[in-house]
Amino acid sequence: MTPQYVGLQLKPIHNSQFSLAAHQKSNVLSFQKRPEDIFARYGGEEFIILPRGEISRNDLYLFCERLRQIIEAAEFAFGDTRLQLTVSLGCHQARAGHGTRKLSIDDWIAKADEALYLAKDRGRNRTEYLD
Repeated sequence: MTPQYVGLQLKPIHNSQFSLAAHQKSNVLSFQKRPEDIFARYGGEEFIILPRGEISRNDLYLFCERLRQIIEAAEFAFGDTRLQLTVSLGCHQARAGHGTRKLSIDDWIAKADEALYLAKDRGRNRTEYLD
């Protein structure tokens, strides 16, 4: 299993619009995953996707980039208001049996979270991968 942490970046908008935007984004993201992948809200505007099975580093990055581009191209509606939203993604791949010690799920998420904040620090609306 390859944990991939996805954090959504929302521009400042009214709280009720934030909730609706997060919900609409999560719907867009959940439709883009494969049936075997696990997708869940992690908290606030953050989501986790756990792609199942073996996936290469490059394919994981491309998977994240595809999600980012889909969100960027989507139009989100709030009554008569239309918004274009963006997403920052942080990826970390933890492979069983590699490394000097076993990593916990908390370790995996912390590494992906570090990649997410790197994406935000480097300008947002981008994907970053950390080994």
